[in-house]
Amino acid sequence: MADDSQVFFVKPPTDQENNSVLTKAFFQAVKNLKNKHQWLSQEDCLKLGKEKGVYICEPFSGPAFEHLQSVENQIYGPQCILSCLLHEMELPKRFEKPRAIYNLAMRNVILCCTSIDKAVREDIQAKVLLMSGEVVGGLSKKTTHLIAGEVGTNKYNVAYDHGIKVMTADWVLKVWEASLKPGHILAQDEQFEKYRCPPFLGLTVVVSGYHSAERNTLKNFVLRGGGNYSEEMKKNECTHLITKKPEGANYEAAKTWKIKIVEDKWLKECMDKKRYVDPTPFLIEKK
Repeated sequence: MADDSQVFFVKPPTDQENNSVLTKAFFQAVKNLKNKHQWLSQEDCLKLGKEKGVYICEPFSGPAFEHLQSVENQIYGPQCILSCLLHEMELPKRFEKPRAIYNLAMRNVILCCTSIDKAVREDIQAKVLLMSGEVVGGLSKKTTHLIAGEVGTNKYNVAYDHGIKVMTADWVLKVWEASLKPGHILAQDEQFEKYRCPPFLGLTVVVSGYHSAERNTLKNFVLRGGGNYSEEMKKNECTHLITKKPEGANYEAAKTWKIKIVEDKWLKECMDKKRYVDPTPFLIEKK
């Protein structure tokens, strides 16, 4: 934080004054900061314009917080301050357009999305920004993570080719939940590795032409890999048919509906590599 920055600590609403976590965060931040600082009431905040300074606020909601945002002031949450003090880190850089930073859980994360519902995408992006991360529209050399709603998209393939981590939307949501508790966590911590994108996310697979034991094995591959398993072929829903031979009603339906028809080796290849593999070499067609 620059030496000439005025630091303002915003008092919580009256009904939240006794919040123990909040009180601890505020007092420890005040004790350790060397900058000039002063306390502001919720009412004081509503009178402010674009005064030069930094505002430390909790909660990140309510009229005072919304006003500080509307006049483009730089806002930090107490946990953000504590993390910097306890771990001897610099506060996030000043952004071209000031924004609210609640904590540092997604520090150094530059994130892009593919095949994510608009409402979910907007919620994810808002949480990433609050956790000090960055959101971009397209992949680049600086992108660190891709959030995928399904596998096999162009962005998905490019991300894997360039070593960009591909995660599910749950990754952001679980990091956010964890970051609301006392303590400093990072999105890259090992506890969140289980939210890596599974190889069949967003796919619906049908298995045909196998006896019961074989079919159950393949079904388990699909389910363990995050996909959906269907007992019957459904137009506009099923994405892949796993079969031994190019024959039968399911095969003909899949051909008509342009559903990918592949060998079971493809499922095993995806599971071995822990990612969606291009099925082209595994396609089954009549000779």
